[in-house]
Amino acid sequence: MVFTTWPFAFFMTFVFIVYWWLVPRGFRAGFLLLASFGYFTYNYPPHAILLALLTLFVYSLGFLMLRIRPQIKSAEEADGALLEPLSPSVDLRLRYKAMLVAGLIVCAGILAFYKYSGMIAATLNALFKPLDIDAAIPIPKLLIPIGISFFTFEFIHYLTDLYLGRVKRASLLDFSLFAFFFPSLISGPIKRFQIFQEQTESLGGFQTTYLAEGMHRIVLGLAKKIVVADTANLFTTALNSPSGSSRLSLWIAMYAYAIKIYYDFSGYTDIAIGCAQLLGYRLPENFNRPYRQSNLTKFWNNWHMSLSSWIRDYLFIPLGGSRGSKLRTMINLTLVMAICGLWHGANWNFVAWGLWNGAGLAFLRVYSAAMSKKSIPDTRAMRWLSTAATIQFVCFGWVLFASPDLPAALLSLRRMI
Repeated sequence: MVFTTWPFAFFMTFVFIVYWWLVPRGFRAGFLLLASFGYFTYNYPPHAILLALLTLFVYSLGFLMLRIRPQIKSAEEADGALLEPLSPSVDLRLRYKAMLVAGLIVCAGILAFYKYSGMIAATLNALFKPLDIDAAIPIPKLLIPIGISFFTFEFIHYLTDLYLGRVKRASLLDFSLFAFFFPSLISGPIKRFQIFQEQTESLGGFQTTYLAEGMHRIVLGLAKKIVVADTANLFTTALNSPSGSSRLSLWIAMYAYAIKIYYDFSGYTDIAIGCAQLLGYRLPENFNRPYRQSNLTKFWNNWHMSLSSWIRDYLFIPLGGSRGSKLRTMINLTLVMAICGLWHGANWNFVAWGLWNGAGLAFLRVYSAAMSKKSIPDTRAMRWLSTAATIQFVCFGWVLFASPDLPAALLSLRRMI
């Protein structure tokens, strides 16, 4: 049930009316969960069961971790400052950490199984072919659950923050609503449980601002998607067949895709935020004029911001962030952006797109450090030049992102330059 279809418009209208005026206040969370489950089931029922089982698993694991955490504190106080290797507190901390690791493996494993098993099999077959190995690995034909990249990242965030003591106890209803919340289920933004839980607990009655602000964002999102993104998409076809396309058509397609992907994704985000506002919730913003930023770091701080902040908090910082040497920081940047590319799609051109941006961020660190002691005029012309260079770097990356595969992307870039 895509946001830009009439069935979703009828569904959203029905939920909005029933939610505020027909369901008692104490039952609204339950009704919204039921509506969200129905929305997900409408697309493919077995995947709704999968998400329900994964939600129950993550919640149960978190419940056990919350029960162990006070025991760890009590055991550490009993052990004193000097802990014996086999003391009760050490044993509890090991169990506590093992639960986190198990939860992360299950969530990441389900994402990898559905989204990347075909890519892995195809890659291995391509490697075996030059070696004259007859055994071919069958490529699984799996239907990828919609929103799997988003809800698995949200579960990883929940378990990690719970492990660090940042999450308080919640009911199964509240956590299930967080997992199934239909406005953000398909295309984000990636939510944080603590903020969502606070909004659920503090939600009061209907306010006219919910309707005014929500409809404003929905109409804006529809305009972005239907008027701008779909029109720009008509000029991107050259990237799908670069061998038969002229240089000019490829350059036009590159810039058209840059317009298309921004207005398409930000349009969907606006609709998601607007639908959430109709229900009294505020989802995190995802875009803040990214094409007006003067360097690549600022671009990524303003592009798909919920994902960028997730990568920073749960990948870049745990890997060491910027605390190590310059080389280590550059490696961390490149690695997390490669993972970011793989998150977007199960193909090597997405990995190349991530590496391209990672290399750009790493180079920017070196360049900024080298130029920190030099006086660069902060003029309007210099800012425009920096912004233009940033946009062009990003656009070359979109060629890697938009192409059907890596050879096609490299052919497009070779014919363009």
